[in-house]
Amino acid sequence: MSGVTGAATAACSSRHVAGFSTRCTEAQANRRAYARREISPAIFRRSVRCAADGGSSSPTPQIEANFDETFCIVDRGCEHVLRRLTPSQADVSSLDRLLRTVQFETNSEEWLALLKNNVDPADSSLNQTHSIDATGVFDENETLVGVCTSVTYQSCGRSFGHLGNIVVDETYRKKGVASMLLTNALFSLREKKVFISWLDASAMGQPLYRKMGFEPRSEVVEYRKEIHSGVTGTDGVTDDVDPCVRDDPRYAEDLAFAKSLDTTVFGADRTALLDAWRTASPGFSFCHVGDKKTGYALAHTRGDAVYLGPWGLVDGDDIRGVNENEIVKFIDDAIGEVEEKALRTLGVRKLIAYVPVSIIRGSAGVLAGTDDTPAVDTSAPAFRAARVMAEALERIGFVASEATTRMARVERNVPTEAQPELRLKEPGYPDRTLTVASLDLG
Repeated sequence: MSGVTGAATAACSSRHVAGFSTRCTEAQANRRAYARREISPAIFRRSVRCAADGGSSSPTPQIEANFDETFCIVDRGCEHVLRRLTPSQADVSSLDRLLRTVQFETNSEEWLALLKNNVDPADSSLNQTHSIDATGVFDENETLVGVCTSVTYQSCGRSFGHLGNIVVDETYRKKGVASMLLTNALFSLREKKVFISWLDASAMGQPLYRKMGFEPRSEVVEYRKEIHSGVTGTDGVTDDVDPCVRDDPRYAEDLAFAKSLDTTVFGADRTALLDAWRTASPGFSFCHVGDKKTGYALAHTRGDAVYLGPWGLVDGDDIRGVNENEIVKFIDDAIGEVEEKALRTLGVRKLIAYVPVSIIRGSAGVLAGTDDTPAVDTSAPAFRAARVMAEALERIGFVASEATTRMARVERNVPTEAQPELRLKEPGYPDRTLTVASLDLG
């Protein structure tokens, strides 16, 4: 772990230093007292642990990094602030810039809509089906140098969180920023009584996530197809009308059906999120349910890409029965429609679909572990429907590219009344899932 120079120590002696601090005792005591409910959240002030993620085998000191107070980062000065992003153009532009440094496709209008769902986790009067938080580290110039987003989903009394966009500026990596942001997000979820968390991890991020208690459950493979759009229409707007927003009760019914079925397949109501995608992409919105309503297929845009998701089926058992041909037809029709629509939209350069797949299991009944990868419970889903989806994509020219690992974490030392809900299990109906909506929002 990096040390701190004498000059930096003098400058930061009364502040919090990411990666180095001697002010651990009080923070640890407050944390334990809060866990025993001996002090209030206001006194606790949402202190978060900040662990250097440089791979050191020595114990990592813990520090306080309170919201809206300056703190130090080793070799980067002492005027950094941890705060939530607001639905302002300035914050969204900062987020857009940071995400683009790691080649993430972005849509500013989408994030403006999503950040309006930010809520105070301490406000128990709010009863929403889901809420979205985005927390960032800003430097002295108000430049966003690190961010972590999280979504809390509520469904039938069983809550879960999905973490995404854990991104740190290249010059700030290996200094504890990612650990601090991740710990803050996990603490925020715990404040909301959310004790199970999910995320999609790149190979680079997995060591940190494993250290924080996440375990691999499955993989999500990205399928993509390059296209040459803009045959007709104007920039960003197609020359036809989205059938799901026509002033026609039949199409309104289809959209309502798709949202309702997504709640079942995904395991939580995310209607507001789906609406935000549609609001952010007025020139391209897509909905397909098929003549027999075999399933649902939605799509949205980010950057120059159209994302095929979320897609799901009415009944996962049909994938093994007499209706498999009907399912294949539904998938083929939906892919054909979304590609045709994309070709008529200027600015679209590629189609992307995230397809979940099982991790290969060993003969002992668990995932065959290695020195770097822990074994995984065989209760993870088989994703039978998604295999049919992958075959359909490959048939029409989609190519499998990179894969991320979907990981999950169960909070330790939870209240007794919450323990029966903590069996690690994928929410919803994974075997009815065709594509994942996105890697950052679940």
